[in-house]
Amino acid sequence: MEDLVIESRTKYGSDWEKFRLAGAKAMEEQNYLEAQAMWLAALDETSDFRFDDPRLTMTLENLAEVYWRRNKFDKAEPLCKQILQISESILGPEHTDVALAANNLGLVCEKQNKHAEAAILFQQALAIGERFLGADHPDVINIRQSHAKARHMAKKELEQKLEKGQGKWNKSGWWKAYQKDQIK
Repeated sequence: MEDLVIESRTKYGSDWEKFRLAGAKAMEEQNYLEAQAMWLAALDETSDFRFDDPRLTMTLENLAEVYWRRNKFDKAEPLCKQILQISESILGPEHTDVALAANNLGLVCEKQNKHAEAAILFQQALAIGERFLGADHPDVINIRQSHAKARHMAKKELEQKLEKGQGKWNKSGWWKAYQKDQIK
């Protein structure tokens, strides 16, 4: 990969815009390895950008998409976390772009079987989406379904882990384990 980044610098120079165009073209052509090299080179160019520069967010989003398409969810996750943090700090916690970033990070977590984390992120996206788009909007319905699935999977995983122990689910959906001296 490093060789591709170096080769791309030689070919395209050190201009962020050139890497962006080359990365977008490679994505259109479904050449994800080249797209990855171009977006990594673009990311290197963002090192001097301010955190609120839209080119940084665009670079992170596109690189995360490349990793998503290459099934490299572990590499997409930190980029998606950074996008969410930037969005929240620039736009505030209730902005629709924050909902999109939370939803995308939730999808990445879900692909890695991090269902509890995904459920929390989907909940964040759902709350914002319902407020701005309404409960019946197709995007909100999709997020609600993703949230329900993630909660179900997280609950199922927890039940399996605690199968030998005793406890119960409380009304808010959290597991409360009993200690041996509490069991009657």
